[in-house]
Amino acid sequence: MSFSKRFVVLLIMGVFLGGSLFAIDAEDLPPLDGDALNKALTTYITNVARLVPNSSTTQNVWSFPPRTDRGYFGVGVNGSFTMSDRTMVSQLDNAGAGFGGKEIDMASIPESIPFLPAGSVDVRFGRRNSDIGITGMWLSADMIPQLSNFMGEDSDYTYRMLGFDYRLLLIKEGTNVIFGKEIGFLPARLMPSISVQAGYYFTWMTFGFSSTYMLSGDEVTDSIDIDFRTDSYFFAVQLSKDLPFIKPFVGFKPIFSSTNSEFSWIANRPVTLGGTEYGLGATYNSGTHNRDTMTYLHLYGGVGLTFIFPHIITAGFAYNVVTEHFAVTAAVRIIL
Repeated sequence: MSFSKRFVVLLIMGVFLGGSLFAIDAEDLPPLDGDALNKALTTYITNVARLVPNSSTTQNVWSFPPRTDRGYFGVGVNGSFTMSDRTMVSQLDNAGAGFGGKEIDMASIPESIPFLPAGSVDVRFGRRNSDIGITGMWLSADMIPQLSNFMGEDSDYTYRMLGFDYRLLLIKEGTNVIFGKEIGFLPARLMPSISVQAGYYFTWMTFGFSSTYMLSGDEVTDSIDIDFRTDSYFFAVQLSKDLPFIKPFVGFKPIFSSTNSEFSWIANRPVTLGGTEYGLGATYNSGTHNRDTMTYLHLYGGVGLTFIFPHIITAGFAYNVVTEHFAVTAAVRIIL
């Protein structure tokens, strides 16, 4: 398998199960360690759940603050990559060695890879110092069937996100007035625009992987299904400056996020689970895990370009101080 194919598989968490429709006789393999697989799946899902707030809240970030002169409407598309540590993937791969009668060599995968790509359509409209933003994404195997080919014939996935936010302009650029009161110690001529923002994002991700192989002369299929839902609330303070042709911006964003997750798997080969060996395989369901609310802090920034059609292009970054994940973003928008 080429590196590019491995790359796409890994983005969808399926590298250790991907595309194994080969005739493999697994009856001589040692029993699968179900406890190790459960632990690795739980750890990996936790890691992905920590990535989701990074990925989702980088969507619908605009370089300019709410306008004060007139009403406006904007629509556009966003894209982002959030970086992940390969060691989490490696742990899952090691625990899943032999799952589906196959082992995958991950030696060629870099220690750090772009992970959890996200894309969305966003809308923003407002007037008189405030605006409302709406953003959403729906990605599935039916929409991009080529990605499923890397995960196996019967694999599936969905990635859905919906977010809302409200922005309010506190200080207009070139002034030192907040809510009608002048703040004398602030240098008015040098002041950028300062806006505050509050929002909510809901993300639902499901993955299904399968591997078909020969066991004792029969064709059998092992599978894993993962389901998790994340709720993220955030507040943000953003500084923006209007320069010729560009609009640089920086900000910080506390995020409060919680995740409910569940996974299940079916293995037809021998399995050890809870100290018991199941010679004819096993079926496992983790049940729903409700995780505690996690608090993160984003530092973000970027620049908006306003001299070419379609009016504004935004490129930016976001860094999660708590998880040390880094994301890059880009957006193209039309503003009316």
